[in-house]
Amino acid sequence: MISSSIRVREEEWFDWIRAVGDTLLMRQVELPARLLLADPAVKGALEHYGLRVHHVRSLLPEAIGPYLFETSQKVRHEAQQQAVQSLRRLGAAHVKSASLDLGLERIRPKQLEEGLQIRLQFLNELLPAAADEGLKLCIVVRLPRPFEGSKSWELAGNLMHDSCLPASCRLALDLVPANMEKDFDINDFIRTYCLHVEVIRFHYSPMWGDDLEAMRESEWLAALRRYGFRGEFVFCPQLAENDTVDQVCQGIDRQFSAEM
Repeated sequence: MISSSIRVREEEWFDWIRAVGDTLLMRQVELPARLLLADPAVKGALEHYGLRVHHVRSLLPEAIGPYLFETSQKVRHEAQQQAVQSLRRLGAAHVKSASLDLGLERIRPKQLEEGLQIRLQFLNELLPAAADEGLKLCIVVRLPRPFEGSKSWELAGNLMHDSCLPASCRLALDLVPANMEKDFDINDFIRTYCLHVEVIRFHYSPMWGDDLEAMRESEWLAALRRYGFRGEFVFCPQLAENDTVDQVCQGIDRQFSAEM
């Protein structure tokens, strides 16, 4: 069975944890690293509802991470030290992976070599701490690519290959199926990238009428099982104002149980 989680929105974290806790099969959640580490009440709620956290998003806060490499060396060093401390604490909390947005789309072509080198140096400062704690650091990539001509996948591949600990460096894929071509070959994609991806974050929007079946969620899970995916599949629903967290979590649970 594919290990699966439901994304917890930071603003309504208790409602999401409670709703996931009331499901039959979904016993894992994904949430921001800083939320898990900064608020003891979150840990208490997870324990109360018997939930685990295998993957955290945003080891670096979303407002900082993609832009960090356009700041000074001093700022980057301070962020690196804080990230190492966070990795130690995440390991103690039995987290298995953490995503890292390196702002690859922001590297200008004329600054490619310098931009990659700065990011590689930063990554290599974190990887030993991650490996010590048994965590995978996951570079964020997107599908479809964020814009035509984006080289983010190639750049992420270069960073993984050149990193000091490639076994501890993987990809976190933000997957938006509603924006993909209808004839996209899921099997071919999974066969090609399965060994490099640690986390697939499946974004869909009930608020716009998306449902899991129409988004080919069952085909993605079937392909992942076929090729022996051992990472995490994260459901990331975007809710409308009239949707309830309970409805969405119960719907995910029913869909997931039907595919077992």
